Amino acid sequence: MTMAEPYWSAPVICSLCSCEFEPVHFNQKLCTDDCRREARRAVRAKYKKSDKGVEVTNRWSKSERKKEIDRRYQSTPKAKALAVIRTARAQKNNPGIQESKRAHDRRYGRSPRGREVNKIACEKYRRTEEGQATRKKNKALRTSIKRYGPLTEKQWAEKLSRLGHACANCGTKEAVQQDHIIPISKGGLHHIDNVQPLCKSCNAAKGDRLNWAS
Repeated sequence: MTMAEPYWSAPVICSLCSCEFEPVHFNQKLCTDDCRREARRAVRAKYKKSDKGVEVTNRWSKSERKKEIDRRYQSTPKAKALAVIRTARAQKNNPGIQESKRAHDRRYGRSPRGREVNKIACEKYRRTEEGQATRKKNKALRTSIKRYGPLTEKQWAEKLSRLGHACANCGTKEAVQQDHIIPISKGGLHHIDNVQPLCKSCNAAKGDRLNWAS
């Protein structure tokens, strides 16, 4: 070692990954930024498991400042989107939670606040293009039922039996639904002669088109 070189310039061993490196200063024990970040994480994890760390964590979780921070974060669009994802995942994995939520929604819907929120949402939906189309379709359906009477389950069962309980387009017998050949929104009637069986996939693909085949 020459006089121009500092006395700590000799290679040392990293205390985390055991790699040999040349230190920049005399007290350097870790070789790279990745090692330093990993060491800090290990120190924080060890502190959180200590008696003092547990006490500090509990005190912070009960503080008003943390509650205020959580309230501000939960009102952000990102937090709301993540909450929807977590809720859907929990309901999928636990049917009991799903049934509990449905019961809660029913109770909320019957409450004064729930009725007010539902009224505002319905009015907002009616002003949209989709809401106006749905309103027009429902009005035409009511008019057709009033003029020709409702489509009975017996009529539908007889037609299904005559067509082999199969989709009129692809022939599958799974998830068969009622479809209006001429859509109600385009002047079609809610009558047995204007109804055909389509599977869920074909019914969604047809939409409100008149001349359609996959």
